[in-house]
This record gives sequence, C-alpha cells and structure tokens, in this order.
Amino acid sequence: MFYSNFSANSFLRIAFHCAFAPLFAGTAVLFSSAQEAENRVPPTPPAAGAAADSQGHLEDAPNEALKNNYTAIRPIIQSGRFGTPAEKQLFDDYFENYEFKRWTQKKNFPSLHTMRKELKNNCIRSRSGQVHDRLNELVMDVLGKKIKNRKYHPVFLFNAMLAIGDLNATEGSSPAPLPAALALLLDAIDDAQQLDSVKIAALVGIKRHVALGVKDPKIAAAALKLATVEDSDVGKAWMRERAVELLGYLQSPGQGNAVVNLLQKIIADKAAALKLRFIAADALGQINLANAAGLNANQLIADLVQLMKDGCDSELKNVKEKNETISRRLMKAYLGAVVAGLGDATKGVKSLKVQAVDRRIADLQKYLTKELLPVLDNEESTDEDVKKAVEEAPKKLG
Repeated sequence: MFYSNFSANSFLRIAFHCAFAPLFAGTAVLFSSAQEAENRVPPTPPAAGAAADSQGHLEDAPNEALKNNYTAIRPIIQSGRFGTPAEKQLFDDYFENYEFKRWTQKKNFPSLHTMRKELKNNCIRSRSGQVHDRLNELVMDVLGKKIKNRKYHPVFLFNAMLAIGDLNATEGSSPAPLPAALALLLDAIDDAQQLDSVKIAALVGIKRHVALGVKDPKIAAAALKLATVEDSDVGKAWMRERAVELLGYLQSPGQGNAVVNLLQKIIADKAAALKLRFIAADALGQINLANAAGLNANQLIADLVQLMKDGCDSELKNVKEKNETISRRLMKAYLGAVVAGLGDATKGVKSLKVQAVDRRIADLQKYLTKELLPVLDNEESTDEDVKKAVEEAPKKLG
C-alpha cells in the first residue's frame, strides 16, 4: 500500500532531492544569491600566506613539504593517541598548514567531496580520545575561522561548513554529534551577513543533529524564525523548506502552539509555493497535538483538504495550459503529505482526539488511500484514468 511504503520521510526525500541536487552540482544557481551577499560585505584582509585567484577569492598556499607526512600521521590516527609532543606537532602541522589549505584552492574544488570523506574517515579511524578530539578542534578552529572570512570562494566555504556539520563527539554505530559544531551551525544561519550557500550547508548539518536525536530548543527557535523568511530566490526557498521540515522532525507544537500555528498558516497560504505547503502538512503530521490546547480541528482539516484540492488544480492546470499529463509522482507526494497531516492517534490532527471529527478524518484517509491512490499507483491506469480521478477528487474531498 502507498501509505505504508510512501511515508512522510519519502515525501521529504523527494522534496530534498528536487531542491538540493542542483546545489551539489556547483551550478551558478547555487551561488547567485551567495555572490550577491558577498558583494555587500566589506573587504576582509587576506589571511597570512593567502593569495587571491583570478576572481579575487582567497587561496591559501599549502606547505608542500608536509605532503608526505600523512604516511607518519596515519598510524597516529589509528592508535588514537599521541605518543610524544612531536607527534602532536606533526599532526597539527599537516592538517593546519597543508591539508586544510588545499581545500581553499580552486583547482581542488572537484575533489572537495572526496577530501571531506577522507576527513570523516580519519575521525572514525581515531575512534575517541586524544587524536579524535584534536582533529575536531582543528576542524572547528581552522575551518571555523575561515568560514567567517567571506573573501574565500563560496564553494570552499560551503564544503567547510558541511565538514563541520558532520563532526561527532563520539563515533560508532550510534554517533553523538559535536555540540560545539551545532553552536557554530546555528550562529551561521542567524548571521545576516553570511552567504546563503554557507547557511544551506549549515542547515544540512543541523538536520543531521536533529536526526541523531538532538532536541536543543535553540534549533526550534532558529527554524521557527527561518520558516517565516521570504523565499525570494531558490536558495532562500530551499532554506525555508528545510526549516519547516526541521519543525516537523522536532515534533513539538511549540510554546503557545507557535509551531502548529505557523505550519497551519503556511498550509492555508495560497500565495505560498505548493511544495512548501505540502512540506508543512507533512511536518504537522509528525507532531503529537494531544496537549496542544485551543486548536481548531475542523479548521485544520479544512486547510488540509483545500491544500489537496489546490494540488489537484495545479496538475489539471498543467494539463490544460501546457498539454502535460498528470504527474503521478507529484500527486502521490501530495496525497502522502495530506494523509500524514491528518495523522493517527499519536500525531497529526487526529491526535487532538476530537471525537466529532475522527470520522471525517477516517473518511478522508480512506478515500485518498483506497480510491485515489490505487488509480495513481496502478501501471495499467491510463493518463485519462488518472486525469478523471484527479478531476473528481475535489468533489469527493468535500
């Protein structure tokens, strides 16, 4: 069945990949708003040993004499401890004066993903203790300081922030993310002068912290603030979507129902992008509303029903104006988000336990999953069958 296979997370993964895939491709779209922000920032003095590339971005010069020291450093990493002060100095010099300076060089940008992966592997190899903690310190100190210098290239800054977001206090099958890294991630998205590309990378890291069980109230406050920001370009729209997604992951209605009220406002906002509205519906479906007093269950249901109708109307408009077929993938994503928003006894609207509306919720979920979904899911359904089902949906939704 669709609802068991196409979970809330499945919908969010589609939303994530649709919006985020271009960002990792290094396209101009990723950095257009980032470059704009950079142009508004006063020039920052070059770091010691740094030179500017042809576009004026700083590039640090690695000490090439340290290149082969990794052969001596690898056993130190695997042992997890420094035998002598000289070993620690060798370790520090390699990462600070060679490895991390390589990250800033434009010629190495195609390899930054691999370099981040190797850094992660080194953290895992060192397990815990002296070496692991020192590597975390170097990443936070060296890369953390460079992130605040907006004269470095956005590609480097983006990857440096991704590396910080991936740091753990302890490794293993159930890693504990590094608290100091979370503080830096939150500072970045709250910095009005920070590049959007860096904020995007910070949000990836924050999402990882939440996924690993971190429920810091500062995350909710930051996400709530970011979820209200005008999504005037691709980067800001992506950040707003991720903020709304985080509010769902945190699973709290918020003080005075602030989170639920914001999600409901977004769901009902016809001026907002459909994708954002459906992400908000899915987020609502992850929150237990049992103790959220004062909510209007009937209005929440009406807003979710209207959202589903708007999704149907959007697809039918594409058929009429663009001569396209109904997107089954999108319709199933829409359906999944609305079903999630309606919820069950432990989350979503149904967790309000308002007996008078429980039957209405059951009827809606039954129609969506037992009548509309099978048409969308059936490979033997023709495009005309799907179109007819979508046309009938608004009437059947009531």
